[in-house]
Order: sequence, then structure tokens, then C-alpha cells
Amino acid sequence: MTSSDTIPQKPAPWNLTGITSWTFLCSPLSPKVSFPSGWAATNEADALADGTFIGGPSCIMASMIRYGDSPAGQYDELLYIPGRWTDSSGKTGFRVTRIYVSNLISVENGRKNWNIPKYLANFDFTQEGKSIRVAVTIPGYQQPFFNAVLSPVPTLFGIPISTGILGQYMKASLSSMLQPPLPAGSPEKKGVVATTSHASSIPVFRGTTTLVTLKSNMHDGKLANGFDFPAVVPWRLGFQMSNGTTDLGVSEMYTVTH
Repeated sequence: MTSSDTIPQKPAPWNLTGITSWTFLCSPLSPKVSFPSGWAATNEADALADGTFIGGPSCIMASMIRYGDSPAGQYDELLYIPGRWTDSSGKTGFRVTRIYVSNLISVENGRKNWNIPKYLANFDFTQEGKSIRVAVTIPGYQQPFFNAVLSPVPTLFGIPISTGILGQYMKASLSSMLQPPLPAGSPEKKGVVATTSHASSIPVFRGTTTLVTLKSNMHDGKLANGFDFPAVVPWRLGFQMSNGTTDLGVSEMYTVTH
């Protein structure tokens, strides 16, 4: 594992506040089917496929998250979770395989702290009436690889949730993250450092949820370009969390035998 001389080091735990997030689920992937194109960066696909993919209920998730404050400062995030894995240690958990954030502190420290395969991207959130258009681009490119419109569903009230409370009544495998070690990115990809151990952690999310719809704003009607991010088709109705907080604890680092 190497470090950048210019990127501040922010070890876990992290507490993130002022969060607005939008989460959309897709139909579960079968353990026997191929992952969608763009499910992982080409150089990280073998590493992120480590272990046995077991699928799981509601196992595909595309989320757009805005963090108001964190050890990395304010930043935006777009991520994809295909489902759950198990490894030879006997651990089971969900796995993030594609994720973009808007600052380099989050890129490097997210990889080091939790093996989250973060890359840098530019985010544009544009208010369009009551809706929000979200466009995400690779630095140096103008064409968004992800472009969608989020629209609120009128509701009388929001529902408070806490995955910490839910975790008391669920198996740890249904709320934990299981991330394998990552290879380094190309030299021009700042902050994309390699890691050497497997990481297991249980993030805790709290906030008030309401309903929201998702509509593609790409020219071909797909959610993303299928290369930088998978062109999955989430369920149209999703969840918005407002005034949220996230606790990202210290990972359990371990090794596995193959």
C-alpha cells in the first residue's frame, strides 16, 4: 500500500453527516449469470470477483449520495453493488464494485480504510422544478457516463430508519461489507492505491426516507454507458434519505487462502 504525498490521510472511523441519498434496487442477479458490462473497472474485475458470488434479495443497487460533511470534507458519490459474496474465511457480505467520488481525499482513504474501489469523477446536480438532474463525468471528458432525473413522490411524512437498529435483528451478513484487496490504478489516476488485505466492515446509516422516481436522461434511454458504470435498469421507484448520517467503522483486515 502506498500513499500520496499531497493527499491527507484520514484513517477510520468516519462519521458523515448532512447526507442526502437516493437508492434504487434492481432485480436480484443469479449466482450463475454474468455481471453486467461496466460492473467493475477492467483492471479490478478479477480482484473484485474474488470469492463466491451468491446473489441475494434486492442485490443490485445504484445509489447517488451527497455528503454534507465528513473527514474528507464535502463530496458526492455514485456507487454500484451487484450483491453478496462469501470467501474462504467463511465471511459473507455485500460488495461495492464500482464507485465514483468527487474528491481525492475520499478516493485514497476509501481504498485504504475499507478496500472500496473509488475513482474520481465530476458531479453536476441541477434543480429542474421539483426534480434533480444528476450527471456524472470522468475528469477531462464532457459526455456524462451517468445521467438521470430524480423526482420526489408526494408523501405525507418520511419514515425514520437506522440500519444499526435493523442489524440487531438481522444476520451480520445482511448488513456487512466484504471487500477484497485492490490493485493500483494507472499512474495518472491520483489516489488509486493498491491494498493488500481483505476488509470486512458494517456501515450504519440513519435518516428519514421518502419515495422518489428515477428516469434516464441518456440519449439511448439507458441509465449509464455500460463501460464506466453498468447500464442497469433499476426499479423506477426508490428511496430518498434526507438529513442522514453514516458511521464507517474500522475494518477488520484479514487474509484468505485460495
